Amino acid sequence: MNDEKAETPSAESGNAENAWGSIKSALNQKIGFGKNKKEEVDYESLLMDSLPDEIRRRMPVATFTLMGASILMAIIMMCSTGSIEPDAQACAAYGANYRPLTFGGQLWRLFTSAFIHFDIKHLAMNMLCLFSIGCFLEKLIGHGKLLCAYVLTAFTGGMLSMIYHPDAVCAGASGAVFGLFGVGTMYML
Repeated sequence: MNDEKAETPSAESGNAENAWGSIKSALNQKIGFGKNKKEEVDYESLLMDSLPDEIRRRMPVATFTLMGASILMAIIMMCSTGSIEPDAQACAAYGANYRPLTFGGQLWRLFTSAFIHFDIKHLAMNMLCLFSIGCFLEKLIGHGKLLCAYVLTAFTGGMLSMIYHPDAVCAGASGAVFGLFGVGTMYML
């Protein structure tokens, strides 16, 4: 371990206050705070550049695992149903959220419905969004916290879908993915 890096107050010291100070100063320099300078700012690059190297280099293992589970589930469903667009009954049989079944004692559907998708486009859009926010957020908060956030937001999204659509079969990672965007937003504030 290099002692000089540990002693210098910067974003690399792991101190959140110093990290946000570095981010703010980088933004002010890039934007030209106090000047009439207008230019395109890549905020994600500025944020990622101010993070320590060990955080920037983390592989998004949890994100890839969640994506792999959803893709694997889609392949299993397609092979068993013989269709790339399984109907609502088939989705419910594989664990989609359906209020009478969920409240009938199958609470696990609140979680499993996040891995069930109605067709290839549905899966592709959810995986694209999950990849986008998951890779970024996992570098910031780590693997375990991302998985916990995904599970909690999938559960919450499942509950909300049952409230707003009591007679529908609900599936997809949208609730969990939008929840991750919310977690990312709260982390950035």
